[in-house]
Amino acid sequence: MHATMAVFNACATACRWSFSAPPSGRRVKRRPWIDWIHTSRDQGALVRGYTKWDDQPASPVAAAKLCCAPTGSPNTAPRGPTYVNLDAEIQEMKLAEEVAPIDGKRYMPEIESAAPAAVIAKAAELLRNAKTPVILAGRVSRSVEAWNARVALAERLAPASSRTRRSRVVPDRSPLHAGAPGGTVLAQEAQDAIRNADVIMTSTGLTSPAASRMSAR
Repeated sequence: MHATMAVFNACATACRWSFSAPPSGRRVKRRPWIDWIHTSRDQGALVRGYTKWDDQPASPVAAAKLCCAPTGSPNTAPRGPTYVNLDAEIQEMKLAEEVAPIDGKRYMPEIESAAPAAVIAKAAELLRNAKTPVILAGRVSRSVEAWNARVALAERLAPASSRTRRSRVVPDRSPLHAGAPGGTVLAQEAQDAIRNADVIMTSTGLTSPAASRMSAR
């Protein structure tokens, strides 16, 4: 229960596995006192409201496959923290037989497809011809390479880039950064940049000037 806030905060900042080891779900197997005060009937309910997924495997084989399954992985879309209960009784029991190795390739997630080449070409043309472009990019990737690519693109286009607490395109000290960092509402400088933009680039695509005016509102 002390860790639930950390799991909640991970929803917006990180994709992670969370594991716990509750005492046996069977009452007759619980040891006096300590097992009883650290057990609940449905421990996943503590974080189910703000995790991507949770489960409590009932065997060593199920636990091993669970951690390989792409549907439960925090790194497959939709990304988010996951929670797994590993029953202490299962962890402490002797294996009746050796658990066979798991072929991880069988559980690899499908490769995400890119946008059609024609759409990318049109977007590039719009950005190349834009006079007052604005970039509003969220957490489209967590890699350093992707971050450097976004900064290079912003410097090439020389637009105004705006951010809220949960999105950043260029470093806060960059002259391309419109509006003070922090907060959930765009600063006035950022609102003005959006209102005057002829093209707005977001993590989901490009918008028109009409949409720019709506965004500023």
